Amino acid sequence: MRRAAVVGLAFASAVAVAFEPRAAEAGEPPFAVSVEGGVGHYTGALGSSMKLGGVWGVRAEGFVSPAFEVGLAYVGGANQVGAGDAMSQPVLQRDGGEATVKAMPLEGPLRPYLEAGAGMTHFHVRGGNPGADVHGATTFTVPVALGVQANAGVLRLGAAVGGELLVGDKPVDPGGGVRLDATLNLGARF
Repeated sequence: MRRAAVVGLAFASAVAVAFEPRAAEAGEPPFAVSVEGGVGHYTGALGSSMKLGGVWGVRAEGFVSPAFEVGLAYVGGANQVGAGDAMSQPVLQRDGGEATVKAMPLEGPLRPYLEAGAGMTHFHVRGGNPGADVHGATTFTVPVALGVQANAGVLRLGAAVGGELLVGDKPVDPGGGVRLDATLNLGARF
């Protein structure tokens, strides 16, 4: 994880140096930081083992041009494994990082966008034994989202629906499935 943090910091520094002048020329603040939260679930083999759970994240973005942003994010989530009493069931928690590109083709107060990227996620089980089929794993991810965001001065509000393809080792045997989520976000531009 240290290597991922160093790579992320280097990427963020490169974005800051390379893209700040372009955003300033457009008269917009060159950076944004936001927090996000919502709900997430899995499809396929993962979905049959998990309940709907919470998702959260922190995102920093730099403006490449008025129509494009690049970003780095910490993303997390937790889903209860199996059925039964929520207090006694184990939880599959995920923590990861991702680098994304966001395309916003339309100008205006509400800006729809398409976001895609690449990341790495670590899954771990907490709170009990989920059975032989669910286990910890670290895997590459391909996040994709459709959303809308509004900027009012320095304030940023948004909503998105998205998915994340898990590439490599999966936390459920046999593997398979996609993580789906719906999030709201609140942030500031500076």
